[in-house]
Amino acid sequence: MKRILALAVIAIAGFYVAWPAWSGYVIRDAIQSKDTARLAAKVDFDRVQASLRPTVTRKVEEGFDRYQSQLGGAGAMILGQLRKDAVPKIVEASLKALLTPDMIIRITSEGGSIKDSLDRIMREQIGRLLPAGGAGGDNAAPSGQVRQGLGGLLGKALPGAAPAPAAPEAAAVAATVPVAGSPGRSLSVMNIKSFSFVGPVSFRVGVAKESTAVEPDITAEMSFIGGDWKLTGLVPKL
Repeated sequence: MKRILALAVIAIAGFYVAWPAWSGYVIRDAIQSKDTARLAAKVDFDRVQASLRPTVTRKVEEGFDRYQSQLGGAGAMILGQLRKDAVPKIVEASLKALLTPDMIIRITSEGGSIKDSLDRIMREQIGRLLPAGGAGGDNAAPSGQVRQGLGGLLGKALPGAAPAPAAPEAAAVAATVPVAGSPGRSLSVMNIKSFSFVGPVSFRVGVAKESTAVEPDITAEMSFIGGDWKLTGLVPKL
C-alpha cells in the first residue's frame, strides 16, 4: 500500500511539477536561443489570442476615447461612426502582429515593459488600418507612406505614445527581427512572481522581465492539452 501511495505521489509530482517545468524550460530556452519552431510547438496561439483579446480591445477603446475627447464636435461624430468597424479590425490586426514566435522572442528580449511593447504594436496597427483624414477609398494613404491623418493621430492618443514608424513595411520588419546587438534577457526562477491553479490541468504563473521586480509584468497560463503542457494564456499587467 505504501509503495502504491509513493508511486502515486511520484506520478502526480511528475505530471504537475516536472512536466510543466520542462515545458517552461523549453519555452525559456527557445526564447533565449531565438528558436521559433520550438517555441511554436509549446504555444497554443489560438487560446493565447483569446486570452489577450479583452486587454487589447480595452486598450484600443481607450485610444478612441482619448482622441474623441480631444476632437469634439463633427470630428468626434465622424470618429464615432468609424469606431464600430475600426475597433475589431485594429484588435485582430494587433493580435496577429503580437502573437507570432518572432514577436514573442522580440518582446522578451528587448528593453522596456510588455505594456510599452503592446502600445507600440497597437499604434502601428491603428496607423495602418485607419485612413488619412478619417476617410476610406481614394483618400487612404499609399503603401510605404506614413498615415498622418486620423490613424496617426489616434495612435498618438494611446498612453505613452511615440512617433509612428517611417513606413508600414519597415515596422513589419522591425517587429519580426530581434534587435541587432541585443544581449537578450536571462529568464530564471527568480523571474516568477506568482503561482496559482485555475483548474485540474491548468495553472497561472506571473512572470516579470526583471528578476528584481516585485510584481509580474505578465501572467501566463499553462494547460495540459493535446498530450502536452503548453502556454495557453497571457494577461499583461497594464
